[in-house]
Amino acid sequence: MKSGEQAFIYAKACGIIGHSFIDKNLGFLRGINHLSDLDKLVFPNAHQELPDKQLLRDFEDRVTQQAIKQITAMVNLFHKIPDLLIQLIRSYECADLKTVLSAHIHGEKTMPDFTDIGRFRTIKFEAYPDLITMLKGTDFEFLLDNDLLSGVKDNAIDIQMFIDHHYYKMLLASVKKLNKKDRRHIEMLLREEIILHNIIWALRLRTYYRLSPEAVRSKLITIPEDDSLERDVLISLSFSLQNRSDWKGWKYEYFLNPEYSDRQWEADPRHVQNKVAIYLHRHIHKFFHGNPFSFDTAFCFIKLKQYEEDILTSIAEGLGLGLSSTDVFSLIEVPV
Repeated sequence: MKSGEQAFIYAKACGIIGHSFIDKNLGFLRGINHLSDLDKLVFPNAHQELPDKQLLRDFEDRVTQQAIKQITAMVNLFHKIPDLLIQLIRSYECADLKTVLSAHIHGEKTMPDFTDIGRFRTIKFEAYPDLITMLKGTDFEFLLDNDLLSGVKDNAIDIQMFIDHHYYKMLLASVKKLNKKDRRHIEMLLREEIILHNIIWALRLRTYYRLSPEAVRSKLITIPEDDSLERDVLISLSFSLQNRSDWKGWKYEYFLNPEYSDRQWEADPRHVQNKVAIYLHRHIHKFFHGNPFSFDTAFCFIKLKQYEEDILTSIAEGLGLGLSSTDVFSLIEVPV
């Protein structure tokens, strides 16, 4: 990137982030009790007059499309778009692929909705339920040779695992294409994200699916030449899910739910996931402003917009269930 290009991209990114509902602007989201009020706040010139059930889906779609529009507009400022940024945009495609394949193995004939990422899309979702046409020639063509798509419902976890593994491996490979200066912070942030993803995934598999440590081990994201992405989570597989003292001194103990004297402690994956989201956001925000006029800006901008998207959809879903936005902030443990 040339210095002029870097400065222009940073200025544009700062302008958008400054008007996004994150960090100091989270306060504007406090005390909302109705979905229609949230819609008017986020989309003052394009809010919809719809029944709440329809409005929820419509609002979430508009939030996602707004995020994608702003992300792609920033990415298109590059004279030559780095592969890493393209892979980050395709995270939406990966999420949609999980949904579509889950629908397929459950025998659903109607194609699930998918997110429009424009020219960055590679999967032909409109060909559903023809998986061969959908995936042929894409990075996920390897799934066609896998028994996972045979229609066995128990394969849903493994499908999600395979897609996540492949996505992160593609991200790491694209980071390697950057020059040493550009990839230094990004590689660190991405590796930390993968480690924490492994921790959450392991807890979910042990807690919700009652998988053994041996079964969990086979489902972690691994890189053959580097065991650091799984080392600490492998250590934790021997810890009891009902005994907080087992985890004392563990490197990532900070993310665990606290212990209370009036109840039996049990590891809570949801609490860990919420703490991880806040932790990663703070790191991303730090590098966004701490390294202006660098490639960090573009990477962090995409992550910040996706964090805002998660916050807004969480609040919308909570309002749809009769909670207030303040209740939702409490549940997802985001300080406002």
